[in-house]
Amino acid sequence: MSDDMTGEFRVSARRAIRTLRVGREASPVIVVDDYLAEPRALVDFAATHTRFGAPKNWYPGLRAEPLPKAYVVETLGALHRVIGETFELPVAGSVHTNTYFGLATTAPADLLPLQRLPHFDTPNPRQIALLHYLCDAAHGGTSFFRHRATGYESMSEERVRSYFDCVERELREGGPRPARYASGDDDLFEEIARIDATFNRLIVYRSCVLHSADVNAALGLSRDPRAGRLTANTFISYR
Repeated sequence: MSDDMTGEFRVSARRAIRTLRVGREASPVIVVDDYLAEPRALVDFAATHTRFGAPKNWYPGLRAEPLPKAYVVETLGALHRVIGETFELPVAGSVHTNTYFGLATTAPADLLPLQRLPHFDTPNPRQIALLHYLCDAAHGGTSFFRHRATGYESMSEERVRSYFDCVERELREGGPRPARYASGDDDLFEEIARIDATFNRLIVYRSCVLHSADVNAALGLSRDPRAGRLTANTFISYR
C-alpha cells in the first residue's frame, strides 16, 4: 500500500454524523460513526508503513508521524465544511495540520504527575482536534471534564494563569494523584461527558477543552498497532 493510494482511505457513504453539546459551556463535539469505508487499511498502514517511537509531547505512549497524506486530504475534504459551521471557523483560506498515529502504552504507575490529570492541547480556540479510534470500546475512550474549583471546562489565554495557579496549589496541598488515567469524577475534576472508543468512530472537538484519554490499562497496553489502543490524531489550526 502506498501513501498515494487515496482510494484506500475513502470516507464511508454510510457514515453517520451527530453533534453533542458538552457541559455548561456547551462545547461542541462532533461524533462520526462508520467514518472510513475500509478502516482496516489505515490500521494496516500503521502496522506496516510506520515506525513508532517516543513522543515529542506528553502523549502517554508511542507515536508515528505523519498520517498518510491521502487520509488527511480525504478527511479535510469530508469534514472541513461541517467543522467550520459547527465551530464558527472560516472555511475559506488555508489551514495548518499536525498529524500522527498514537498508541497508548504507558502503564498507570509510569504516568507523570501531569499525565494523571485532564489536559488541554492549546488555549487557541481555532485549533480543532480530530481523534479517529482504530480500536474498540474495550480500550476505553475519551472523557471531558470540568475543573471543580474554577468551573473551567475549556481554556483561554485569559484563564491559563489562574487555572494553573489553582491546580498547582491543589497538588501541593493534596499530594500526588493516584496512578491512573483520568476518568470519572474525583475531588478536583468532574467528568461531564465520555465517548467510547468504538472502532472507526471519529470525534472532533476544540483543542482547548479539558479532556483525557480514558485508557483501559487492565486490557493490556500492547505495542502492536493491530491489538493496542491505536488512534489517528489530526490537529487543524484555522487562520
